[in-house]
Amino acid sequence: MEVNSMGLDYIKFCSSISLAPKSTIHVLIEIIKEAKTNGDNLTELLEVRIDDLEPHCLEDALTAAVEVGNQLNVGKLVLKGATNIQQALEDSKRLQKHEARAMLLLVIAAQTNDRDLVIKLFGARTQRNTSHPMANDDDFSEVQKAVISGRVSTMVPIEIAQRHQSPIVREELLLRTNVNQEEGSVYWHGLRLFVLDLSWIRKIHWVRRLRLDGNGFRAIPNEIRGYLKQVVKLDLQHNELVTVPHCLFELPNLNELNLSNNKLIEIPD
Repeated sequence: MEVNSMGLDYIKFCSSISLAPKSTIHVLIEIIKEAKTNGDNLTELLEVRIDDLEPHCLEDALTAAVEVGNQLNVGKLVLKGATNIQQALEDSKRLQKHEARAMLLLVIAAQTNDRDLVIKLFGARTQRNTSHPMANDDDFSEVQKAVISGRVSTMVPIEIAQRHQSPIVREELLLRTNVNQEEGSVYWHGLRLFVLDLSWIRKIHWVRRLRLDGNGFRAIPNEIRGYLKQVVKLDLQHNELVTVPHCLFELPNLNELNLSNNKLIEIPD
């Protein structure tokens, strides 16, 4: 009888059940089970402290998520602290789980500040147009399709780039996330950004509808007034702003501003 890697992991897990507390066992079973689904329960389960998880719990769950090709759960588990990224990448390649592989490659690019890999994944042409060691197999075009079509979330790679202080990759990912110059829209909501970098704003000076809600901004740089001259609608709700930045009132075309659910203690007249 053929037993796959997940089956072996499960056998190992079952053999150690008598040694672990019941509540911990229950959490482990639930996490591995939810890693294979498309529900939201995994997010809730992963709120537990990492020290309270069974050893290799996250790694076993990442293996399970890769086996079913669930790129969102792959991202969640890596963000929580799963360390078997290289093995998961090899599994995703072997099993032809293109979306899971794309997520893992974006994660690696974010960890190493590898802009060339991001550009390869998005199929963009560059002046150098060089090959990349992680993008040299026959299936890579399918991985590119998964990224270009938007089937792979960039939220986790952006957060990982922020954690690893990989500014080049973070900017590259942002400028490829919900940015539509033709429609004049940029939707950077829920990306857990904490600082609004002017280098990003300079590159979206054409934007008319800008969503920055659901981040962690505590301040808005005054210099944005020099770049957001065309913005009509600006959504800054669910951030950490304490005061209303005066520069917002100097945006010449702004007619809709949402600042609800911040921590405002001072509202200008």
